[in-house]
Amino acid sequence: MFTLTNTTDFLCCRLLGEFLLPPSNVLPRAFLDLHAIMKDIGMEYQAIHACPNDYIIYYKEHASKDKSPKRNESRYQTDKVTKRVPQKFFIIFP
Repeated sequence: MFTLTNTTDFLCCRLLGEFLLPPSNVLPRAFLDLHAIMKDIGMEYQAIHACPNDYIIYYKEHASKDKSPKRNESRYQTDKVTKRVPQKFFIIFP
């Protein structure tokens, strides 16, 4: 599994839009623009956090935990910013 940064996300959208789709198609230039369009048409998604080593997903009974019960690894990346960023997550369309 891999993660995309904002820069990679932007480049992927640009690559798809400029080289792989016909000129008549319009693709949003960033993921946030795509998210806004999806929300407007009723296609919401849910991001679910996962253990970095794929032991558990933080969903239902594990949703409130901050560490993996098996390996005691943190759910969030450690940095000096107060915003808690998950180490790994996946997206589902309910």
